Amino acid sequence: MDIQLEFELENDTRPETYFLQGADTVIYERLAVGNDDLKKVTRAHLEQFGSAGLRTLCLAYRDLSPETYESWNEKFIQAKSSLRDRETKLDEVYILSGHFCLVLMGGVVFYK
Repeated sequence: MDIQLEFELENDTRPETYFLQGADTVIYERLAVGNDDLKKVTRAHLEQFGSAGLRTLCLAYRDLSPETYESWNEKFIQAKSSLRDRETKLDEVYILSGHFCLVLMGGVVFYK
């Protein structure tokens, strides 16, 4: 699942911030190189939470220029509405978006 934040300000040239959340295995594949210490600590926390029977989610972000975002979003909409091989096409679009920066890893999901 993806989350997108948009700001509509007059003459706004700030990049779009694109958030990606999901399972740790999926998010880790899409992270930028670096932050190895943080990834290692987070992986330990995820394993600890998982061993306790808790479900976890990870969150990452990437800033995209307005032009890059528009181009990417067109491909994303096409993939999202595809009736055949939807998941494969979405994965390809996510790869096109590049690597994400770590925001929060190892959040715990609680259910009532």
